Amino acid sequence: RHCDNAARLGDHRGGVVSLALYRRYRPQRFADLVGQEVVARTLVNEVRSGELAHGYLFTGVRGTGKTSTARILARAVNCDAPVDGEPDNVCPACVEILSGAAVDVLEIDAASNRGIDEMRDLRDKVRYLPAVLRRKVYIIDEAHMLTTDAWNAFLKTLEEPPPHVLFVLATTEPHKVPETVRSRVQRFDFRRVPVPAIEQLLADVASKENDEVDADALTLLATSAQGSLRDALVLLEQALGAGDRPVTVSVARRSLGLTDPSTLHSLVTSLAGADAAGTLRASAAAFDAGADPRQLFRDVARLARAAELVALGYPEGASVGPDEVALVADLAAIAPAGLWLRLLELMAEAELNLRQSVDARLLVEVCLLRALRPPAADGEAAVVAALELRVAALERGG
Repeated sequence: RHCDNAARLGDHRGGVVSLALYRRYRPQRFADLVGQEVVARTLVNEVRSGELAHGYLFTGVRGTGKTSTARILARAVNCDAPVDGEPDNVCPACVEILSGAAVDVLEIDAASNRGIDEMRDLRDKVRYLPAVLRRKVYIIDEAHMLTTDAWNAFLKTLEEPPPHVLFVLATTEPHKVPETVRSRVQRFDFRRVPVPAIEQLLADVASKENDEVDADALTLLATSAQGSLRDALVLLEQALGAGDRPVTVSVARRSLGLTDPSTLHSLVTSLAGADAAGTLRASAAAFDAGADPRQLFRDVARLARAAELVALGYPEGASVGPDEVALVADLAAIAPAGLWLRLLELMAEAELNLRQSVDARLLVEVCLLRALRPPAADGEAAVVAALELRVAALERGG
């Protein structure tokens, strides 16, 4: 059961400001969590039995439900009449938390509150009993952003918290959370959501919004989300915003700045054949058609990764559609050894630079050309080549 559409601030068709889809359809119970069945089942069992940890660490890529789960957990432990481990979402405690007005449920953004002073303030406040609810719940988002001094100030509180306090740390980078902290909390890993599950969610949302979206377009949107439900709903809203009904594959591709398949296939085929001119023509065609630079990188990277895996003898890991199997096999057979791996490394580096104020088209073209024209030799190979030239020159002189 997702948030009711009445929660919106207006109708998106009438031009009135409304809640974004990902907020409107935020899961309200553990059973609503998509693709996180193990996490949901474990937390329901803990709430039902009353055997809760004092601290949790939720890890995983963005948009997989970490913060939503933390909010569900906050309601479940404070619900006046929980239903088999689930919050009822209608009791005064649940309603207060849902409204965002609960003073005993605090969400802290560690990205902007990452210092020692904030953690000392938290440490001082946790000692006080809840004002209204049974338990205080602290949800610390982007927890990996806390400074070392802030972690040290927080550690003692986390190690021996008062019984009325529950901590939930959410992070996309668990390796940056100190081991001393990780060892004191119960960890849950949120997995990337499978494409079929995302497709089903998008279909349900489109139906509730009374919008018609073709099945192929749903598949494209779900695949482009790369395992993130929030990204999937943002992409759906973007496609719906184009105004065309039904939303077809071509409409979705155009609204998201995706590369046309024929142009993309021409680009990677030219790369495999070391055809620099063909590669630049294809990239120019993609930009002229409105392709987004970051998305172009992602599209090429997807096929480059697939081709590299096929070349290594691991075709089942390629994860491409049936219409691209033959293409990827050709790319693996034609390209010189190391091309796709080198291209993936260069694109990862170049994509970081796209965040800065640069000529995106020029950056893409330079990246592609660097992949096609690697240094002739480096390191030890260069030294050996130089010595061979010197020996040959001496022999000629002798």
